[in-house]
Amino acid sequence: MALIAYLTMKDKVHLWQSIAGQLIVLPAPLLQLMRLVDRHFFDLTYTNYLYYGLLPLINMATVVLCFFPLIVIFVKYLKSKALNEEVEA
Repeated sequence: MALIAYLTMKDKVHLWQSIAGQLIVLPAPLLQLMRLVDRHFFDLTYTNYLYYGLLPLINMATVVLCFFPLIVIFVKYLKSKALNEEVEA
């Protein structure tokens, strides 16, 4: 998270990517801390379901966020290619 913030300050990463990355990644350590506190103090049964359900979703969202700029570039390329073919026809 610190690296993303640093790269944003140096204008290497877009601001929207930094904000989205921080919001997506932040729940993962909070979930880990909640699980640690639960295991040592409370031993509740439903927190395992939260942990096993939410952590994979957070990881998938992180991967999608990493590849999102490439997806945007690819979609723009396909749109410009379609427009060029339309003009030529």
